[in-house]
Amino acid sequence: MSALRVLVWLVSLEITLYISLAIRHITRDARVMRMDWWINVGIAVCSYLLGMAFAGSFLGRKWMGTVDVFLHKVFKKEVTTSKYLVWKHFYCLDDPPKPPSMKNPRKLTEMILAKLL
Repeated sequence: MSALRVLVWLVSLEITLYISLAIRHITRDARVMRMDWWINVGIAVCSYLLGMAFAGSFLGRKWMGTVDVFLHKVFKKEVTTSKYLVWKHFYCLDDPPKPPSMKNPRKLTEMILAKLL
């Protein structure tokens, strides 16, 4: 499975390169030749993100959910009940991190929700 991820990543990188080269070739006019470097970087970033979005459809929901959980842990983002439900039922993750309201429910509604989920 990791070889498939690497292959998809390489294909998206190649698509990004081709899009960037195509845009640069199209805009080779003398008036547009003086494009600032940040426009080229913006085009490269946008085409890379577009390629990764295209690759994400091939990688599947489970892998994208795993990356989402990883990013939440890296950036120490708060896990909400809605995020937990998306990870559990849409991304089909086996053991996603639980929100604090499900770990230690304090109110009656949180206790009932924790038991149901």
